[in-house]
Amino acid sequence: MKHLARKSFLLGLAAVLLATPLVSNAQEEPESTRVITVQTFDVPRTEWDSFFDYVDEYVMPNVKANPHVLSYRLARHYYGSNGQQIWVIEEYADLAALQQSQEWNENRVAEQYAEGSSEAAARDEAEQKYWLPYFQKHKDEILMVGESRMK
Repeated sequence: MKHLARKSFLLGLAAVLLATPLVSNAQEEPESTRVITVQTFDVPRTEWDSFFDYVDEYVMPNVKANPHVLSYRLARHYYGSNGQQIWVIEEYADLAALQQSQEWNENRVAEQYAEGSSEAAARDEAEQKYWLPYFQKHKDEILMVGESRMK
């Protein structure tokens, strides 16, 4: 009887010891991640000054004020072939923040540029001329990045 009790005790102890890593792993928080969006499109180099003027006037003020955007980069081709590529790189806490960012921006633009106003007309005209011709052919990616692999 002592042998059976001892064997049961050892089997029970072994089960507890084997289950301990599973329990501690289950209690660990999953790795924190960020969502990165990358949009790529071409803008002829001869149009870069006008394109970036549009961005500086109409895009950047809202991006900088948007509480859902963790980081924003607008990169352009620097060296090599006669590249015309522009990259818009944005970072968000998660997919919900990405959606909230878009809604926030739409609301902000609606507040800034009242429908029918001359400011709204000027913004729309600039967007038609300096943004949409290039952006309509964009490619985009939505990426997930583990913070343990970020600097």
